[in-house]
Amino acid sequence: MLRTPDPTTPKIMVGWADGTAIHTLENPYLEEYPFFKIFDYNYLSRHNLPKGTIAFRNRPSEGVEGARLNQLIQGLLVEIKTKKKKYANFSILQNKGFNHRKACGLLILKFNEYPFVVKLFIETPESFVNPWSKGVEPIFFFYMGGGVNRHLSGFMRLKNLEYINKKIASDPRWSSIIETPRKWFWMDSSKDTWLSITGNNLGDKKIQQTRIPGTYAIIADAIKAERTFSSLRGKDLQTALDISNFLEANIDLHITNFMVEEGTQKIVLIDTEHFPTMVGDVDKHFDGYLSWYLHLIGKCGKDMFFSTKAERRSAQYAHADSAQPRAKA
Repeated sequence: MLRTPDPTTPKIMVGWADGTAIHTLENPYLEEYPFFKIFDYNYLSRHNLPKGTIAFRNRPSEGVEGARLNQLIQGLLVEIKTKKKKYANFSILQNKGFNHRKACGLLILKFNEYPFVVKLFIETPESFVNPWSKGVEPIFFFYMGGGVNRHLSGFMRLKNLEYINKKIASDPRWSSIIETPRKWFWMDSSKDTWLSITGNNLGDKKIQQTRIPGTYAIIADAIKAERTFSSLRGKDLQTALDISNFLEANIDLHITNFMVEEGTQKIVLIDTEHFPTMVGDVDKHFDGYLSWYLHLIGKCGKDMFFSTKAERRSAQYAHADSAQPRAKA
């Protein structure tokens, strides 16, 4: 016997800004927050990559024009659209989350000539509504974070960096030993790459709409590491855990996100992705890595397989009147 479709099931319809290529995803785990609360155009515009001179992190007497970096990124996009896998002015640091054939996903690169890293996010309407095409980890995030993906969570990186820097600056201990790279937002100047999202039954609204850039990037200082933290070093594990607890679990605790910078000997937090945005409400303090992993595994299992219909509907209203993430940064 066929089950009657539930007319209140959350749904998103995603297309290009001109109204073409519309794709639909209907899923009871979708929530309002990832799609309609994260992207803040005004905030990100205030943190755009400058057009003028940007001094190098550890060589302030040297620099490069932001307009030059913009020019190189535009050239990179042309190469990506022609399905190239190697690029004239960039070296790939990570591409496991990128589909070269369809030219979408997350691609991390370094400028060959300049000490900056580019985290390039590209989604199409088709790829945006298909969380099952990007590997196992994004599927877990989808269910834990109310339909979130890397493209959406990337919009939080600068706000979370601001929170991290303020928190560290206020503490006598950590302010002397922790650094973060500078970061800027970059948007493709072409409006043809913007995505239009329409949501049904999300939050307390029957229907709502928004637009987000389908192609954008985070530009950050490249950090020359003396070494990356290791899970084989007990002191590294404890230090990373202490930092995460101090920052109330607003960063990803994976050990490779922490490194010791060459020359300064300071600990640098290279990843400022807002972790609660990816995994939903989590505990803010942990006694060890084992308890952290077990907590996430338990939460993932509960969210994916044991959440009730009432609990999923309740999640729609929990943040309906708030632009703040689940665990406030």
